[in-house]
Amino acid sequence: MTVNAAGNDGPLLSSIKNYAPWILTVAASDTDRRIVDKLVLGNYKEHVGNAINPFFSSVKPVPLVYGKELQVLALKLKKR
Repeated sequence: MTVNAAGNDGPLLSSIKNYAPWILTVAASDTDRRIVDKLVLGNYKEHVGNAINPFFSSVKPVPLVYGKELQVLALKLKKR
């Protein structure tokens, strides 16, 4: 499959143009996708920063782990 980035230069407002039926054309967007979220620690300190999705991760507290140790933690949990 061949994919083509269309950009924002279509013939009309909010449009793109592609004459080749074998190419999947993907349009661009100028929508701001910055998602800001808040992390609340067990001691109620709050840290605001960028998030990867706008959805709630959990309704209950979850452990905060160091990324390099996550594989070891996952292996321990798998053995249970």
